[in-house]
Amino acid sequence: MARHNILQKVAIFLLETLGDQLWGFRPNLMAPFVVQKGAFPAVFWFLKNMPKYERILESWGPIRTHLLATEISTLNGCAYCTHGHAYAFQLHYLKIREALFPLSEANIWALHELPEAKIVQRFEQTLEQVDLPLESLDLRRMVELRKNPTLATTQKDKDICQLIEMFGTLNACGIYGNVQADQAHDPINKERIWRDRYANRRAAQQQQPAISAEPRLTILNPKDFQL
Repeated sequence: MARHNILQKVAIFLLETLGDQLWGFRPNLMAPFVVQKGAFPAVFWFLKNMPKYERILESWGPIRTHLLATEISTLNGCAYCTHGHAYAFQLHYLKIREALFPLSEANIWALHELPEAKIVQRFEQTLEQVDLPLESLDLRRMVELRKNPTLATTQKDKDICQLIEMFGTLNACGIYGNVQADQAHDPINKERIWRDRYANRRAAQQQQPAISAEPRLTILNPKDFQL
Protein backbone atom coordinates (compact mmCIF):
# COMPACT_ATOMS: atom_id res chain seq x y z
CA MET A 1 0.00 0.00 0.00
CA ALA A 2 2.80 2.43 0.90
CA ARG A 3 4.60 1.70 -2.37
CA HIS A 4 1.32 2.20 -4.24
CA ASN A 5 0.82 5.61 -2.61
CA ILE A 6 4.38 6.65 -3.39
CA LEU A 7 3.95 5.70 -7.06
CA GLN A 8 0.74 7.70 -7.24
CA LYS A 9 2.40 10.76 -5.69
CA VAL A 10 5.32 10.50 -8.11
CA ALA A 11 2.96 10.18 -11.09
CA ILE A 12 0.86 13.14 -9.93
CA PHE A 13 4.00 15.21 -9.42
CA LEU A 14 5.28 14.38 -12.92
CA LEU A 15 1.98 15.17 -14.65
CA GLU A 16 1.37 18.34 -12.66
CA THR A 17 4.92 19.47 -13.45
CA LEU A 18 4.25 18.81 -17.14
CA GLY A 19 1.13 20.96 -16.97
CA ASP A 20 3.02 23.69 -15.12
CA GLN A 21 5.74 23.75 -17.78
CA LEU A 22 3.25 23.81 -20.65
CA TRP A 23 0.57 26.12 -19.29
CA GLY A 24 1.99 27.84 -16.20
CA PHE A 25 -0.10 26.08 -13.54
CA ARG A 26 -0.69 22.64 -12.05
CA PRO A 27 -3.89 21.26 -13.60
CA ASN A 28 -6.57 20.07 -11.20
CA LEU A 29 -7.26 17.01 -13.35
CA MET A 30 -3.92 15.28 -12.86
CA ALA A 31 -4.46 13.87 -9.36
CA PRO A 32 -7.94 12.43 -10.11
CA PHE A 33 -6.63 11.05 -13.40
CA VAL A 34 -3.83 9.16 -11.64
CA VAL A 35 -6.16 7.91 -8.91
CA GLN A 36 -8.68 6.65 -11.48
CA LYS A 37 -6.21 5.17 -13.98
CA GLY A 38 -3.33 4.12 -11.80
CA ALA A 39 0.17 5.60 -11.71
CA PHE A 40 1.83 3.83 -14.65
CA PRO A 41 -1.23 3.80 -17.00
CA ALA A 42 -1.82 7.51 -16.35
CA VAL A 43 1.75 8.52 -17.17
CA PHE A 44 1.85 6.20 -20.18
CA TRP A 45 -1.45 7.65 -21.47
CA PHE A 46 -0.07 11.18 -21.45
CA LEU A 47 3.24 10.11 -22.98
CA LYS A 48 1.29 8.46 -25.80
CA ASN A 49 -1.35 11.13 -26.41
CA MET A 50 0.27 14.50 -25.67
CA PRO A 51 2.73 14.40 -28.62
CA LYS A 52 -0.21 13.66 -30.95
CA TYR A 53 -2.20 16.51 -29.45
CA GLU A 54 0.74 18.92 -29.69
CA ARG A 55 1.18 17.97 -33.36
CA ILE A 56 -2.49 18.72 -34.06
CA LEU A 57 -2.24 22.01 -32.16
CA GLU A 58 0.79 23.05 -34.19
CA SER A 59 -0.78 21.98 -37.49
CA TRP A 60 -4.28 23.38 -36.95
CA GLY A 61 -3.49 26.37 -34.80
CA PRO A 62 -5.02 27.24 -31.40
CA ILE A 63 -8.36 28.59 -32.64
CA ARG A 64 -9.45 25.43 -34.45
CA THR A 65 -7.92 23.00 -31.97
CA HIS A 66 -9.30 24.54 -28.79
CA LEU A 67 -12.68 25.20 -30.38
CA LEU A 68 -13.08 21.56 -31.37
CA ALA A 69 -11.88 20.42 -27.93
CA THR A 70 -14.45 22.76 -26.40
CA GLU A 71 -17.25 21.44 -28.60
CA ILE A 72 -16.38 17.80 -27.85
CA SER A 73 -16.20 18.47 -24.11
CA THR A 74 -19.50 20.36 -24.15
CA LEU A 75 -21.24 17.49 -25.94
CA ASN A 76 -19.73 15.06 -23.43
CA GLY A 77 -20.82 17.22 -20.50
CA CYS A 78 -17.40 17.84 -18.91
CA ALA A 79 -17.31 21.21 -17.15
CA TYR A 80 -13.57 21.01 -16.45
CA CYS A 81 -12.34 20.47 -20.01
CA THR A 82 -15.00 22.74 -21.48
CA HIS A 83 -13.79 25.64 -19.37
CA GLY A 84 -10.09 24.97 -19.85
CA HIS A 85 -10.26 24.85 -23.64
CA ALA A 86 -13.00 27.45 -24.04
CA TYR A 87 -10.87 29.86 -22.01
CA ALA A 88 -7.80 29.07 -24.13
CA PHE A 89 -9.88 29.60 -27.26
CA GLN A 90 -11.16 32.94 -25.94
CA LEU A 91 -7.65 34.24 -25.25
CA HIS A 92 -6.39 33.31 -28.71
CA TYR A 93 -9.53 34.66 -30.36
CA LEU A 94 -9.03 38.01 -28.63
CA LYS A 95 -5.33 38.06 -29.49
CA ILE A 96 -5.85 37.23 -33.17
CA ARG A 97 -9.12 39.04 -33.89
CA GLU A 98 -8.92 41.83 -31.31
CA ALA A 99 -12.54 41.10 -30.38
CA LEU A 100 -14.55 39.00 -27.96
CA PHE A 101 -16.18 35.77 -29.05
CA PRO A 102 -19.97 36.20 -28.68
CA LEU A 103 -20.25 33.31 -26.20
CA SER A 104 -18.34 33.45 -22.92
CA GLU A 105 -17.06 30.30 -21.21
CA ALA A 106 -20.16 30.31 -19.00
CA ASN A 107 -22.43 30.71 -22.04
CA ILE A 108 -20.71 27.80 -23.75
CA TRP A 109 -20.95 25.51 -20.73
CA ALA A 110 -24.65 26.35 -20.34
CA LEU A 111 -25.23 24.75 -23.75
CA HIS A 112 -24.51 21.28 -22.35
CA GLU A 113 -28.02 21.18 -20.88
CA LEU A 114 -29.53 21.28 -24.38
CA PRO A 115 -30.11 18.28 -26.67
CA GLU A 116 -27.08 17.50 -28.84
CA ALA A 117 -28.69 18.80 -32.03
CA LYS A 118 -29.43 22.13 -30.32
CA ILE A 119 -25.87 22.41 -29.01
CA VAL A 120 -24.46 21.86 -32.51
CA GLN A 121 -26.95 24.31 -33.98
CA ARG A 122 -26.01 27.01 -31.48
CA PHE A 123 -22.31 26.55 -32.18
CA GLU A 124 -22.96 26.69 -35.93
CA GLN A 125 -25.00 29.86 -35.64
CA THR A 126 -22.29 31.56 -33.59
CA LEU A 127 -19.50 30.45 -35.94
CA GLU A 128 -21.48 31.81 -38.87
CA GLN A 129 -21.96 35.07 -36.99
CA VAL A 130 -18.20 35.55 -36.54
CA ASP A 131 -17.28 34.23 -40.01
CA LEU A 132 -15.55 30.96 -39.12
CA PRO A 133 -16.90 28.69 -41.88
CA LEU A 134 -14.06 26.15 -41.79
CA GLU A 135 -14.51 25.69 -38.05
CA SER A 136 -18.21 25.06 -38.69
CA LEU A 137 -17.28 22.32 -41.17
CA ASP A 138 -14.93 20.82 -38.59
CA LEU A 139 -17.80 20.77 -36.10
CA ARG A 140 -20.11 18.92 -38.49
CA ARG A 141 -17.42 16.39 -39.37
CA MET A 142 -16.65 15.84 -35.70
CA VAL A 143 -20.32 15.08 -35.02
CA GLU A 144 -20.32 12.54 -37.85
CA LEU A 145 -17.10 10.85 -36.74
CA ARG A 146 -18.21 10.89 -33.11
CA LYS A 147 -21.15 8.72 -34.13
CA ASN A 148 -19.22 6.58 -36.61
CA PRO A 149 -15.38 6.75 -36.48
CA THR A 150 -15.13 4.22 -39.34
CA LEU A 151 -16.02 7.09 -41.69
CA ALA A 152 -12.52 8.53 -41.22
CA THR A 153 -10.66 8.55 -44.53
CA THR A 154 -8.23 11.47 -44.44
CA GLN A 155 -5.46 12.50 -42.05
CA LYS A 156 -7.67 15.32 -40.85
CA ASP A 157 -10.43 12.83 -40.08
CA LYS A 158 -7.93 10.75 -38.12
CA ASP A 159 -6.84 13.84 -36.19
CA ILE A 160 -10.46 14.63 -35.35
CA CYS A 161 -10.92 11.03 -34.17
CA GLN A 162 -7.79 11.41 -32.05
CA LEU A 163 -9.30 14.43 -30.33
CA ILE A 164 -12.64 12.66 -29.88
CA GLU A 165 -10.93 9.66 -28.28
CA MET A 166 -8.55 11.72 -26.20
CA PHE A 167 -11.17 14.04 -24.79
CA GLY A 168 -13.55 11.16 -24.29
CA THR A 169 -11.05 9.82 -21.75
CA LEU A 170 -10.28 13.22 -20.18
CA ASN A 171 -13.96 14.18 -20.03
CA ALA A 172 -14.94 10.94 -18.35
CA CYS A 173 -12.26 11.52 -15.72
CA GLY A 174 -13.29 15.13 -15.18
CA ILE A 175 -16.95 14.20 -14.79
CA TYR A 176 -16.31 11.24 -12.49
CA GLY A 177 -14.00 13.27 -10.26
CA ASN A 178 -16.18 16.39 -10.37
CA VAL A 179 -12.96 18.28 -11.08
CA GLN A 180 -13.12 22.02 -10.54
CA ALA A 181 -12.19 24.38 -13.38
CA ASP A 182 -8.77 25.99 -13.29
CA GLN A 183 -7.09 28.04 -16.03
CA ALA A 184 -6.55 28.06 -19.81
CA HIS A 185 -5.10 24.80 -21.13
CA ASP A 186 -2.59 26.42 -23.44
CA PRO A 187 0.78 28.21 -23.23
CA ILE A 188 -1.04 31.53 -23.75
CA ASN A 189 -2.17 31.14 -20.15
CA LYS A 190 1.35 32.20 -19.13
CA GLU A 191 0.88 35.54 -20.90
CA ARG A 192 -0.67 37.68 -18.15
CA ILE A 193 -1.33 40.53 -20.54
CA TRP A 194 -3.92 38.53 -22.47
CA ARG A 195 -5.61 37.10 -19.40
CA ASP A 196 -5.95 40.60 -17.95
CA ARG A 197 -7.09 42.11 -21.23
CA TYR A 198 -9.68 39.40 -21.70
CA ALA A 199 -10.99 39.74 -18.14
CA ASN A 200 -11.29 43.51 -18.53
CA ARG A 201 -13.09 43.25 -21.87
CA ARG A 202 -15.57 40.69 -20.53
CA ALA A 203 -16.19 42.75 -17.41
CA ALA A 204 -16.83 45.87 -19.50
CA GLN A 205 -19.17 43.90 -21.75
CA GLN A 206 -21.20 42.63 -18.80
CA GLN A 207 -21.58 46.15 -17.45
CA GLN A 208 -23.19 47.35 -20.65
CA PRO A 209 -27.00 47.60 -20.41
CA ALA A 210 -28.84 44.95 -22.39
CA ILE A 211 -30.74 46.22 -25.40
CA SER A 212 -34.28 44.95 -25.30
CA ALA A 213 -35.96 43.84 -28.50
CA GLU A 214 -39.35 44.70 -27.00
CA PRO A 215 -40.84 48.15 -27.65
CA ARG A 216 -40.74 50.53 -24.71
CA LEU A 217 -44.04 51.02 -22.96
CA THR A 218 -45.08 54.48 -21.84
CA ILE A 219 -46.66 54.46 -18.40
CA LEU A 220 -49.47 56.96 -18.33
CA ASN A 221 -50.67 58.76 -15.22
CA PRO A 222 -54.50 58.89 -14.86
CA LYS A 223 -54.18 62.49 -13.65
CA ASP A 224 -53.04 63.48 -17.15
CA PHE A 225 -56.54 62.79 -18.41
CA GLN A 226 -58.35 64.88 -15.80
CA LEU A 227 -60.00 68.04 -17.15
